[in-house]
Amino acid sequence: MTYIMKITRDNTVFRVYKSLNASGEEIARKLGISRTAVWKAIEKLREWNYVIESRKGVGYTIISKPDISPFEVADVAFKNLKELVEEVWYYTEVDSTNQRAREYGKPNTLFFAEKQTLGRGRMGRKWFSERGGLYFSLTLKPRLSIEDIPKLTLTTGLAVAKSIPNAKVKWPNDVLINGKKVCGILCELIGEVEQPIVVVGIGINVKNPIPKELEDKATNLSLNLIDVFDYVTKNLYRYYSKLFIGKWKDIRREYIENCETIGKFVKVKTLSKVYEGLAKGIDDDGALIINRERVYAGECFYI
Repeated sequence: MTYIMKITRDNTVFRVYKSLNASGEEIARKLGISRTAVWKAIEKLREWNYVIESRKGVGYTIISKPDISPFEVADVAFKNLKELVEEVWYYTEVDSTNQRAREYGKPNTLFFAEKQTLGRGRMGRKWFSERGGLYFSLTLKPRLSIEDIPKLTLTTGLAVAKSIPNAKVKWPNDVLINGKKVCGILCELIGEVEQPIVVVGIGINVKNPIPKELEDKATNLSLNLIDVFDYVTKNLYRYYSKLFIGKWKDIRREYIENCETIGKFVKVKTLSKVYEGLAKGIDDDGALIINRERVYAGECFYI
């Protein structure tokens, strides 16, 4: 069964979760709710596999908790992404977090899934999204012109790469470890052209199994899911903040330092054309320079 939960900062269960290690009476007084509401919130947390005991002199205490839960995700998202997230939608299983984000159409919302059944990459390719991986989409209304949106794509790739040990960026925004893909990123525009909303979808292989047919191309991490989410969201906020206040030159310089594509012979497929040649660099607008041509987006292959 698929469980869906929407969490905002004023969600009662979330507020109780943040106030644990206190008695029910103290929590009720602090939050301005009834003791019954506190008890119901504790029971809801137990439904999500939290083991909570009530200890005299200490109050409600978490003895153990699940690897991932809506409350852990919301706590990290609200803390690290700050004003970029007002709502968190958590799914135990969903078709695609990007699809949910597109249909919802509201900025400053994070969609998180334990599993995706129809995860997508660029060019409509399937992204395998079994349990154990990190799959989420963030909707943004950035203070950028439509021409600057490619910079957001590159900035996202850099932020994720800086969150993972020994990772490099493959233009435009794949993240690799030792030449194997560990993260895919899909940015999509929705809404009006004058005020677009950008859906930033991120899929990271953490503890999810890699299909046998992809073992030579993909890898995963042996890290805790919530820790990876914590690292990534901290860096997303840091780099987005730089981009939104006009520090693209600094981001571009760091992207070039961490991009393994530059200096390689590549083939880039776009919807209308195929480019082939030496990847010479990244221009001021975020385009990949191939020979003397500039490419802003596409599927990149090494030759």
